[in-house]
Amino acid sequence: MIVDQVEQQTPLRTLTSSSEGKTAVADQEGNSKATKKLIYVLPRIQLTGTAFRQDSFSISKAHFHPDAEKTWVEVLKLPRPEWLDIYRDFPVIDEDATAEPARGTLVFSDDEEWLRLHIGRLLAIVYVMGERRWQTPADAFRYSSFLATDQPHDMVELFTKTGGKIEDLRSLCLLPPLELRGVNSHFRVSLTNQHHVELIQRFDQNPYDRLGAACYHLFRSQIDDPFFAPPQQDAAAFCACLEAAFDIQGPGYKENLIDALESLYGSHPKFARWIKGLYSERSVFNHGVAIDPDHQSDSDNEVAQAEYRDRTLSWDVLRHLCVDVIHEQLQDSIEATQRELARFMSPMRTMLRQFFYSDEAWDEIAKPLTATQSTKSILELKGDALDDFIELCCEFLRAHRWEAMESVVEHEKVFKALKTLGAVIHELGKQQSNQADTVAGEALYDVADAGDIVAIKAWHRQHAPNYSSLPPDDLGNTVKSVAIHAVEFFRA
Repeated sequence: MIVDQVEQQTPLRTLTSSSEGKTAVADQEGNSKATKKLIYVLPRIQLTGTAFRQDSFSISKAHFHPDAEKTWVEVLKLPRPEWLDIYRDFPVIDEDATAEPARGTLVFSDDEEWLRLHIGRLLAIVYVMGERRWQTPADAFRYSSFLATDQPHDMVELFTKTGGKIEDLRSLCLLPPLELRGVNSHFRVSLTNQHHVELIQRFDQNPYDRLGAACYHLFRSQIDDPFFAPPQQDAAAFCACLEAAFDIQGPGYKENLIDALESLYGSHPKFARWIKGLYSERSVFNHGVAIDPDHQSDSDNEVAQAEYRDRTLSWDVLRHLCVDVIHEQLQDSIEATQRELARFMSPMRTMLRQFFYSDEAWDEIAKPLTATQSTKSILELKGDALDDFIELCCEFLRAHRWEAMESVVEHEKVFKALKTLGAVIHELGKQQSNQADTVAGEALYDVADAGDIVAIKAWHRQHAPNYSSLPPDDLGNTVKSVAIHAVEFFRA
């Protein structure tokens, strides 16, 4: 915490409240000496609202404004402390000039005690309401607090858990952390989304609401600095987020959470197994373990944990799952038909299907693409057999993601599938007198036959814009889309 040292040494003073939410310092005779206002500064992030150029907004009792001269002059009616320039942006590469001061966001309230108590959860809710939250690590929301005054001082006191450290602004320069390198400092908060409107109302009524707590745990998992939030700690944060969102009660937290998730997304053995591994990972972080878990362990919990660790996308899927569950719990205020439609259209269901069933989806599509005389067999498909093949391709496109596969994929198998797809595209192009498809299909066949990965990637760059979004209304469009997706194996 940062505090301005304005007459802090004066022992005889009392505090009186002003009508503008500021605090006036008075001596024993009641003479006004200084006006102070509690400010939280987020120097690394510029928060904006939903509307165009909405650079200020309010949530409950808190007001968000840019750290700009206009805010200080017209809203706070106080001079901007020069020491705020200790916060600097990244210096320009290959230049000796001093890094420019960072201008982020100010947060303040007429009810300063309320803000002191709830600033952590408030910012967590703002983060979850961000339109592109995953592009900004939670590190960007790191804040400091200070007392703004009409008599600013050039000495700054930085507070830690164990005491304060007084600094002179001329000797202090704080640059952004490495985790914010290349991160956009602008963060747009979606204030009109129906879920977010409900979330704000709940927070306004009760800052300790369980969904606010869920947002806080999710927010903490998105700190990119591994010193402050190691990956193992994220497992505990994800569990706490889901437990708070579902209002899970013990005993049997794990089992009750699995039941709650399956009631929302359907019952899948792999889903339950994955959550079991997540809880084992949390247990290791919270309590420790005698030996590192592996697949040969006698304990099923340890085997589940080893399987959980094998899934490299677990962290990303969990953060999306947490947001989806929070939104689901906010559906009560939404009309029933709209609510059911939102559940049906939820992208989380597609993500979970890809996460758990990508191996099976690849195995199924690879059978007809790598069989003997596969090109001839596919071109001769008619009626129901053709419809079944197109549906199989569509299921592959919906349910498959290369990064989510657990098994090791053989390059030769992918090359063989690409040769079939190239040959089919080529033959259909000839039949339809489509020169572009004839050439593209032949090119794909040749580079796959040669096993030339660089050339395969080049083929993808050339044809993805035209082939990746085609409707699966006939065999030609379908195999083009499958070819684009199959080539992405070499880009995963």
